[in-house]
Amino acid sequence: MGQVNTKLDQGKSLFLKDEDAAAIACFDEFIRLNPNNDEGYAWRARARHVTGDQDGCQKDVETAIRLNPSCAIAYFVRAKLWQDKGNTVQAISDVSKAIELDPSQAVFYRNRGQYYERQGDFTHAIPDYLRGQQDGNPNYWIVYSPEDSKYKLWCDLAYKHFVEELLPKAGQSGEIVLGYWPATFYWGETEHYQHHVDSERMYIRRSISSARGYFCITNSSLHIVLRSQITKKHPIKGPGCLASIFSIGFLDEHNKIEQEKNDKVITLSHRASQGVELSNDEIIFRTSADTWRIIPLFGGAEQYIYVALSLASEGQLIPTTVEPSSVRTPGKQTSTQDFKAALKSLAELKAEGLISEDEYETKKREILGRI
Repeated sequence: MGQVNTKLDQGKSLFLKDEDAAAIACFDEFIRLNPNNDEGYAWRARARHVTGDQDGCQKDVETAIRLNPSCAIAYFVRAKLWQDKGNTVQAISDVSKAIELDPSQAVFYRNRGQYYERQGDFTHAIPDYLRGQQDGNPNYWIVYSPEDSKYKLWCDLAYKHFVEELLPKAGQSGEIVLGYWPATFYWGETEHYQHHVDSERMYIRRSISSARGYFCITNSSLHIVLRSQITKKHPIKGPGCLASIFSIGFLDEHNKIEQEKNDKVITLSHRASQGVELSNDEIIFRTSADTWRIIPLFGGAEQYIYVALSLASEGQLIPTTVEPSSVRTPGKQTSTQDFKAALKSLAELKAEGLISEDEYETKKREILGRI
């Protein structure tokens, strides 16, 4: 039996490193030695799907489910097959079954989020995307790669601060980080009338502060991170950067955008929200102290941020603990430190009464079984 398990583990490791042909060979051997083990068929189905072997994948999935109707990964793979056929409803049904059977797998949530998004259902897609990222392990956070290379530095600087500064501090305070997005911010808008004695004209003077950085949301807080280095590299242009003047009859307008020169992190609780709006490509977020305009660097991200903020303000961003055990990370295997961190997090959940003793022991065995 030791040799059988070794073949299965070898196949998983090779698959997670994108060595699909070698992985399939290991799964073939595992199945030859133990033809009634559902896990072998499920993992071979996963690998066959990646290689484009739809028929082989379908046969392995059905065999795995026949041998074990509670095989979560088999439903996860079958959901992919349904989606390939354009049947998003059935894909959601199968991946939801996989989550029901094994709620610890981050990749299950991410895929269901993608299926919901294809239906245009952002209300359900956002929580799934966030649950798929919330383990807080820097190895699994995405590094944004803009099509326009001039924005690469912005993304790199935002990611560097996010991983090295915000994530550790959030972890120390017990926050679960759910997502981050590079963005431009406007706030502190003021307007007042001023009478110019010499010209006997009335002026409207408007000013607003601005900066670039990134926006981060956790299970309890919202972090607006302003980075002066990013703002300097990508100056904010717009009406009034040099105090432009518009004359309207006897009334003149002076509009000015002030660029923030200092690094700042503004942290707000979910309860601070007094209204969220989505207007074209920007989110308008109101608090008792200010009104923030958030413009994500990437088009489409405004939908995610808007729904995430809306859910947060309603107290519906309730995270589920997930682990990156089946996240496909090319060329990288789970380290001893990752296993220790998972066991530590599990112990903390039990100590806080968030999981039962039986749930703790079950998850502990799962984690140790992957070493």
